[in-house]
Amino acid sequence: MIFLLRSYKKGGVFMKSFPAAGGPIFAGLILVISLISCSPKHVVQGRVVDAATQRPIPGAAVAIRWYTSEAEDQSTKTGTIEAVQSVTDARGIFKIPKHPDTNHVLGVYKNGYICWSSQDIFIGNRFISRAKKYRKRKHHRVRDGMEIKLESLQKKHPKEIHAGFTVMVAGENTNSESGPFHQAIQSEYQLWRENLRKDFQKQVGAK
Repeated sequence: MIFLLRSYKKGGVFMKSFPAAGGPIFAGLILVISLISCSPKHVVQGRVVDAATQRPIPGAAVAIRWYTSEAEDQSTKTGTIEAVQSVTDARGIFKIPKHPDTNHVLGVYKNGYICWSSQDIFIGNRFISRAKKYRKRKHHRVRDGMEIKLESLQKKHPKEIHAGFTVMVAGENTNSESGPFHQAIQSEYQLWRENLRKDFQKQVGAK
């Protein structure tokens, strides 16, 4: 681009005027910055392992949902960008999409292990109230090469409470009631429904 200068005299002093070429340049800079900040999605690879043995866990169900809303209610109605479910291979490897600069909920489930969530940590046992059955997970990031460690589900963990936790995780990180993750948690889902039925019967009987 060639810029032409014009000279004129003002108050005995020669002045130089510039054409209004700053607009296109400024717009171009904004476009470049926007393209940098709005990075496109890409695929990252992670691995699921046993927390005690560090051995890979094949057949673990993985589900992630990227969403736009920052609301506390992270239901599928808050602006889902993409929701994906998959299963780890023989090496415990999984692949999921990553959408930079957006929110996500990630869940991992394998029968016999505590359901893992990027939002909450299950700590339920028979000696604390249900209100304290899990705490918030902090500083989780979706990145290439990440490793998720699953802890074994033990006798001290009430199965009915863990079932409710698992169903909650499934409701957050998926946008449908089908797919590998939902297939994997069917036993948890049935236990959760049975527990709800028993609680309802107790409430009715108490009246």
